[in-house]
Amino acid sequence: MSTPAFIAGDWGTTHARLWLCAADGSICEARSAPGVSQLEGPEAVAAAFAAAVEGWSPALPAVLCGMVGSTIGWVDAGYQDCPCPLERIGGKAVRLEAQGRAVAILPGLRVRNGFGLTDVMRGEETQVFGAAALTGEHRFVAALPGTHNKWVVVDDGVVTNFHTALTGELYQAISRHTVLLGGDPAPVTPGPAFDAGIEAVRRNPDAGVESLVFSVRARQVTGDLPKAEAASYLSGLLIGADIRSALGALGPERENVPIRLICAEPLAVLYGRGLAAFGLEAQALSGAETVRAGLHAAFRALA
Repeated sequence: MSTPAFIAGDWGTTHARLWLCAADGSICEARSAPGVSQLEGPEAVAAAFAAAVEGWSPALPAVLCGMVGSTIGWVDAGYQDCPCPLERIGGKAVRLEAQGRAVAILPGLRVRNGFGLTDVMRGEETQVFGAAALTGEHRFVAALPGTHNKWVVVDDGVVTNFHTALTGELYQAISRHTVLLGGDPAPVTPGPAFDAGIEAVRRNPDAGVESLVFSVRARQVTGDLPKAEAASYLSGLLIGADIRSALGALGPERENVPIRLICAEPLAVLYGRGLAAFGLEAQALSGAETVRAGLHAAFRALA
């Protein structure tokens, strides 16, 4: 077994993952803890951390990212304004001591995005940091599909722009709380119905998503869309609209640069298929691996 050197933690709203890591970032042991939404206040977060790392040497420092550094977490780690060099994320961590252990909590990022609106992220910046460390690339677009999708432009190791799309949460809300899918959607699959949703977006560049999604209902009642395929069609519409908006918001910064999908495999398949329909290729990276690599890079920056 490798000698432990630090603790890495990805602490979100619903759950936390903590790893005892060697100096090279390899995992010695993994544990979990409740998300910050299940804990009442900073003291409860501190207690949950202490319980999760019990038995791990207090001499080992910890580096944490995610909602643990928000106003509902352990301590508010704030936001760094963009443009922001990835290395600055580690150097601007908020430091505290917990039962003799040095703890660093990474900040999020803030930007005026391509739509001219204020945007923020917390946790995803560490995955982007990790993607750069894993690939050795300093110029790429990172797409992070999930509940709140992030599209991030990295140029010369600097996050210059990003924006958020509510695609995942919007899918859940529409599928479970409207008449479109009746509240009991079938699994989404990357097949013809999904492709039809993507193509509907591509054929109608001026149509808003609020207009496109009703076709899920209309096509079912007219017999054009089987109920079992409706969820996949809706997913194609929303992912297609997400990609279309991203291409416009990121503008010329995203041209001729590689796209890296940072997410779980099922979402990588869907987004890869959607991007291909728009004539773009993407390489998938594991969300878990990138966050660990980002925390390792932050640990080195802090050291």
